[in-house]
Amino acid sequence: MTEQEYIEDLAALTLLDPAHILLNRLREGFSVPNKYLLIGALKKAREIAESVVIEEVVIEVDCDDFLKGLYNRKSTLFCDRRKLSNTFHTCKSDRERADVSDNIQGVQRNIEQVMRDIKIYQDKGMIEVQEKYPVPADPLKRQLLIQSLRSSISRKRKEIADLKIRVGDGLPGIAEKLNKCEFKLQDLTTHLEHAEAP
Repeated sequence: MTEQEYIEDLAALTLLDPAHILLNRLREGFSVPNKYLLIGALKKAREIAESVVIEEVVIEVDCDDFLKGLYNRKSTLFCDRRKLSNTFHTCKSDRERADVSDNIQGVQRNIEQVMRDIKIYQDKGMIEVQEKYPVPADPLKRQLLIQSLRSSISRKRKEIADLKIRVGDGLPGIAEKLNKCEFKLQDLTTHLEHAEAP
């Protein structure tokens, strides 16, 4: 392990487990003992992250379709976060590492939002969800809402595609704007799923 690889692995460990007990010591710098501590800590953190992903894939049989959709989104986001954290070793500059870090933080915010949605749904049921994602009872108004949400999702996807191209330019605020757009896309998608539910 080179000193550069040590820095990259330390960044990966920090993202996987920001409260890890060894982080303060490992931040003291590259040394032979720290190298071996980091290798062990990162291996364990990745195993835990993968086991969490596996657990998230298991969905209770008695869940309704809306709750299953939330669990599936949560599992997908956990996988996305793990894949992003595994790309640190391929980054060739601090800018690339910063972009990956920004993307991971965006995915983490989405995970936290989905977890809040699951908790609200499980604790308070559909009433609370209906307040967050209102769906009109009138079939015509409901269809208009669905069409509006589909249009908004399409526009947001185009905006995200454009931002992903521009994020490599290193312009300030692009990564943050991309994260916000991805969060909004997730919110619109959840609303659409709720509107289309029978």
